[in-house]
Amino acid sequence: MRAEKVTASLLEGASAVTAIVGTKIYAVMGAQVDDAPFVVYWKESADRERAIAMNGPSLVRALISVQTVARTYQQLKDLGEAVRVALCAKFGDIAGVQVNEIQVAGEGPDLFDPEREVFAQLWQFLVIHQE
Repeated sequence: MRAEKVTASLLEGASAVTAIVGTKIYAVMGAQVDDAPFVVYWKESADRERAIAMNGPSLVRALISVQTVARTYQQLKDLGEAVRVALCAKFGDIAGVQVNEIQVAGEGPDLFDPEREVFAQLWQFLVIHQE
């Protein structure tokens, strides 16, 4: 839950993201496509290892997926860039979690659903933090 908390905090605090989606930032399940634009995030996986000493903090590498959904291609690209800037290279105490680093782990293809008339793109971020 720590990586998800960090992701939510950064996305909700990013004015460039909220300028596009408002408060439509969801964990795991998103809104109906008719409610675009919006962002959905979820944890794919997490690996843990002890850092420095056996009784020290664990270093967690959590893979977080962020789905962006928009009405126009330009809006999709603007939203993707806003999400990337909101998350990438952040570190320090974020939402009470000691974050070592956030990296872009993947940028998916630009997709278009002609039936629903929406664009979408999946981003993945590696959130490295302590617990």
